[in-house]
Amino acid sequence: MVKLVYLINSVKNFVMKTMKNDQSGFGHVEILIVIVVLTAVSFAAWRLISAKNGASNNQASISSQEDQTTIDELPTDLSALKSLEEIQVLADADVADSSVLGIELESEDGKTVYVFHLSNGSILFYDAFTGEKLQLTDDNDDDIEDIEALPANFVASITIQEAIIIAQEKRPDSKLNKVELEVEDGVIVYSVRFTDDSRVDVSAADGSIQRLKDESGEDIIGVDNDFDDDGVNNTEDDDDDDDGVSDSDDSDDDNDGTDDDDDNSDNSGSN
Repeated sequence: MVKLVYLINSVKNFVMKTMKNDQSGFGHVEILIVIVVLTAVSFAAWRLISAKNGASNNQASISSQEDQTTIDELPTDLSALKSLEEIQVLADADVADSSVLGIELESEDGKTVYVFHLSNGSILFYDAFTGEKLQLTDDNDDDIEDIEALPANFVASITIQEAIIIAQEKRPDSKLNKVELEVEDGVIVYSVRFTDDSRVDVSAADGSIQRLKDESGEDIIGVDNDFDDDGVNNTEDDDDDDDGVSDSDDSDDDNDGTDDDDDNSDNSGSN
């Protein structure tokens, strides 16, 4: 652009100088020809510069979109994914004396990875397709004090792939962002997150929908923290189903027909 301005100014100065100099030997026709030629050259230069700038901007936009896709979206084909149990076995030696607060399936640095968040604040990364341990970051987790750890030796009854299918049936037009295995309100869930900020929590025990949030963050299906609606949170209520039997003596606290020992969604009825 600077060169173009310089060229136009040169044309202007040349014409002004020529018109003032009677001894130049140029007639009006010659001057007109020079103006036309130089103007055409200037216009061509401007078109060339604009085209190059447009191409650069388009390429930058494409690169940005590609980077965003790599960061935000999980692959659509997860059929070759290592199972969570396989990765947990690999991670056992690295977890040591810490507790696992949560496990995520997400994209990091262009790789699909399992991420283990530990109670000591450290983070472990494993390639989700090969099981290889990766070193992607030295960052530690913050604010982990109030996060409930996953039960030791917990084995999910459904796979991550199955949880994703269940969640996508509720959000068929949303793109998959990541999946978190975590404890939510006392229930172990696969929290399936989408790029539009919507979310579906699927029980890892039986595949039931525990929570569904739309893209605005509003609960469409939410967890009931007060099963008997007596104004006392389930975690503080010694008779969750209000049947007159104390939870310590009640083999079915939420009165759902499943014995508490076999009920991973105990005290968490969905509304």
